[in-house]
Amino acid sequence: MHCLVRGQNPGDYAVLVQAEDNVLENLLEKADQLLEAGKSVHGQVRLTRREEEVLAGVSESLSNKEIANRLNIAERTAKFHVSNLLAKFDVRRRIDLIMLQFHDHKSNPSGQG
Repeated sequence: MHCLVRGQNPGDYAVLVQAEDNVLENLLEKADQLLEAGKSVHGQVRLTRREEEVLAGVSESLSNKEIANRLNIAERTAKFHVSNLLAKFDVRRRIDLIMLQFHDHKSNPSGQG
């Protein structure tokens, strides 16, 4: 029924089964290691001065056109920088960039580090 209503295939669904405790121990340890590795990679993202300026505009919910006007660059250039930021932070949406900035500021209010 779900497949018909949502236009999906049976292969689009996952079946969840409760795992044995000994399997979960290794899985949880591995998940913790992956999360820590991901956090350290995020902290190593290096931005150019222009990318920082564009990111500030994105954080203020400015459109590409508004960012371009503020920085005296072409709208297409602003869009290019936004695309680079999305790729560098491995996110798909502008709101994800804003959330990352909010999380970083919240965890490090002095702005250092």
